[in-house]
Amino acid sequence: MFALGFPKAFRYSRPESLEEALEELEEGEAVPLAGGQSLIPMMKLRVLEVKGLVDLNDLEELRGVREVEGEVRIGALETHNEVATNQTLRREFPSLSASAWEIADLQVRNRGTIGGSIANADPSSNYLPVLMTLDAEVVIVGKGERRERLEEFVRGPYTTSLRRGELVKEVVLRKENRRTGFALARRGGSSYPIAVVAVSMSLEDGVVTSSKLAIGGISERPVSFKDFLVGKGLGEVKEEEVLKAIDPLLEEVGVIEDVHGGKEYKLKVAKRLVVEAVKEVARPPPVKEMETHWRNGRRLGPSTRHVVKVKVNGTWLEGEVESRKLLVDFLRERGFTEVKRGCDEGKCGACTVLVNGRAVKSCNVFAVQADNQEVTTIRGLVKGEGLNYLQRAFLESYAMQCGFCTHGFMMVTHDYLDNVDPEAKDETLVHCVKNVCRCTGYVQIIKAIRTASRELREKGVHYGVT
Repeated sequence: MFALGFPKAFRYSRPESLEEALEELEEGEAVPLAGGQSLIPMMKLRVLEVKGLVDLNDLEELRGVREVEGEVRIGALETHNEVATNQTLRREFPSLSASAWEIADLQVRNRGTIGGSIANADPSSNYLPVLMTLDAEVVIVGKGERRERLEEFVRGPYTTSLRRGELVKEVVLRKENRRTGFALARRGGSSYPIAVVAVSMSLEDGVVTSSKLAIGGISERPVSFKDFLVGKGLGEVKEEEVLKAIDPLLEEVGVIEDVHGGKEYKLKVAKRLVVEAVKEVARPPPVKEMETHWRNGRRLGPSTRHVVKVKVNGTWLEGEVESRKLLVDFLRERGFTEVKRGCDEGKCGACTVLVNGRAVKSCNVFAVQADNQEVTTIRGLVKGEGLNYLQRAFLESYAMQCGFCTHGFMMVTHDYLDNVDPEAKDETLVHCVKNVCRCTGYVQIIKAIRTASRELREKGVHYGVT
């Protein structure tokens, strides 16, 4: 029987070392679990059935950003927010930081990882075109270790060169003096892009001496072109020249027509994005560096059921759960009905809670992943009696109608104001708080966020769990 929003039963394990993880992947029918922001929705919709999941989040070998002999090595478990805000990546590869910042919303970026994203090889991935223009290499670990160019690693839609028992360990980029650009177009706040464009260029006296252009989202896999606009003075090149140069290159691209647009529409969008990427230098997000750790610190062997211990609003809750039990259901079954089950696809954000102080969509996290973690709902942000600053701001701004989405909005707002931008500036707010209000009361919600921001700054109010 099909049950929407519930994956089929599977074995879950949490190894303590990379060696142990590779052994489990080699011996069984399990697949690796990193951020899970694409994998878990596909499992819930029964598009994908897995026999087992090997949770990688305790493996420190897959974390960190390191500079080694002219290269920058990015651990596969670095989250999108970490890629977006890491100081080394912002300085050396601004187009990569910009692309990470444009991924979905704050909750997805808190958990999703760069290694998981490129291993998923979605044709509309933000990362793939950028990494192609930066001549990225992928370090793959299994029985041995090897490096592959990203363009060889990605074989097609959702298809890579990974074999059974192998993992993406690192993404490797060489430090070079390049001018980079990035642009995308999407319909809807946290949806996948219709088209993604990235470009990197080497310049001498303002003239392009070498370059690489890559376009994703319009075909089965991103396409790249070398020496685009070589010999042109970048400061003098006109829009018409850019469009004229891209036309013959796109003639050979097999454009996918789907519900998001036909061939003519997608090509038109892609051309406009090429102009934007060439003309505008990629800019990293204007926020402080963020670090996110999801380490549980407790080994679990493969099983369809586990005993978990989760700290919810300051109280430890313990119980046996199926591996497929979602965190949203674990919480609601224990009386935390302020956490709503909404779209079941990880889009609407009604199920948002804080885990270790960071906003996550609890429908996109298994309860066993929250083992030994601290979960907070709006009740946990209240100090004493009365309303807290978020509740007060939403009430005074008339920012709730039916109230179904309100809890999720308040929780992501807390993470946003606490960890991203306490001033709630337009350029950061639009990239972070993208929950869905089914009553479409967004004007009042934005007003409430700004009211909460003002109270935090003016009165020094802080109810956070950091």
